[in-house]
Amino acid sequence: MWVFKRRNQLRWPLLLSACSLIGAVFLLEHKVQQRADIQWQLRQTDINKAAVEQELQTSRKRQLLQQKLMQLQMFANENSYLPYLWGERQLSYSRVRLSRTEANQMLQLVRSNERQWARLDNFELAVIRQNLGLFEKPVRPEDGQVVFTAQGLQHFSLQGGM
Repeated sequence: MWVFKRRNQLRWPLLLSACSLIGAVFLLEHKVQQRADIQWQLRQTDINKAAVEQELQTSRKRQLLQQKLMQLQMFANENSYLPYLWGERQLSYSRVRLSRTEANQMLQLVRSNERQWARLDNFELAVIRQNLGLFEKPVRPEDGQVVFTAQGLQHFSLQGGM
């Protein structure tokens, strides 16, 4: 009987130790899971932080661009460069034969100044014959003709006394 009693006496402490060990394992597993969750949340926070920093940088750039745009708008107001103060017309002269006097008048048309400016996509002023020079005085009247080509847009001021 003494052996049986001794076994009974050892059973409860062993059972209690086993239960404590199982509880400790579950508690350790729970703590490991909590640590993994916290690490995941930390990584997510880092990702969110990077996204917020990127958005902040974009916002600052946008704000700077807006300030520059306002400065440009003020400059345009002060110097009459607003779109509604300017008109535009399409220029399309393709290989037109002109006298040199008429060519000078056409060059005045595409000349830029405070009242007008031209954005030409294509421009050509050439003599009719290859042996003639554009800047030489023609000997015969028929040699005085040139070929003029100008294609693009001409912008002109709609204000009277600029």
